[in-house]
Amino acid sequence: MSEAQAIPTDAKQVVVLTGASTGIGFASARDLVSKGVYVFAGVRRPEDAEKVRALSDTLIEPLMLDICSDEQVSEASRRVAEALEEADRPVLSALINNAGVALGGPLLEVPMSLMQTQLEVNITAQLRVVQAFASLLGARPNATCGPSGPGRVIQVSSISGTRAMPFVGPYTASKFGVEGLCDSLRMELLPFGVDVIVVQPGPINTEIWDKAPTPETSPYQGSPYEPALRRFYKLFVEGGRKGLPPQAIADVIYTALTHPRPRTRYVKTPGYLTRYLLPKWMPARRFDRLIGKLLGLTRGALD
Repeated sequence: MSEAQAIPTDAKQVVVLTGASTGIGFASARDLVSKGVYVFAGVRRPEDAEKVRALSDTLIEPLMLDICSDEQVSEASRRVAEALEEADRPVLSALINNAGVALGGPLLEVPMSLMQTQLEVNITAQLRVVQAFASLLGARPNATCGPSGPGRVIQVSSISGTRAMPFVGPYTASKFGVEGLCDSLRMELLPFGVDVIVVQPGPINTEIWDKAPTPETSPYQGSPYEPALRRFYKLFVEGGRKGLPPQAIADVIYTALTHPRPRTRYVKTPGYLTRYLLPKWMPARRFDRLIGKLLGLTRGALD
């Protein structure tokens, strides 16, 4: 990885972005540097560091940042603090918590190790990063924040944090958890003026869908749920590949970063009515039956 570089004096803002190597993270890094924002881009592999470094000669610095590693998170925070001090910038403009994983399977059959990994990455590690960078955002007594004020926490969540679907229970639980985490954090940071903004994407056409097991490679072959899982794969995984481009979420993240009065949540999904509003409006049992009928999860279907 290339040597650290100084933050340019003309950088409009300075952010830390986790999970910058692919998908939404990479699109956001590319978008931010194109708009004059300096990005500390969190990656886990040297080859990904070089990939993001190629986005700009002056406005990006890769950080080796596995958000599950106390050591790497601490070292990344130290490096950013050092760079801010050298550039005479009082605070970090934003921490963009984007890194995460999506794991799933029937809840009666998923290994506990899978569930633990899902919750560790998508909840515990998110808080680990917030704690490490909070003081750099201005969350400290008598912080000097400059004319732009304190920084912001921008948390990439999901519409799965507002409604559940079968076979993605671990992922859904993690996103419901991070939604609650952000609501509590937003209130606790009120004394410091540090805002917490949640971005809720729907299906996005990223590499995440390529990581989903196919019906032929599923560890749940032979399970009573196998026929329903095949329907789920066709409807939801193949449909996900037709989702919005990552740039659509990069645009939302930039709005959350720069808007003078941002919303607490931004929802961006294809099929806003059917994917987001309908599950909220429809009585829960009626929605259960609708999804159950689509997937073959009806009374007696697994006998």
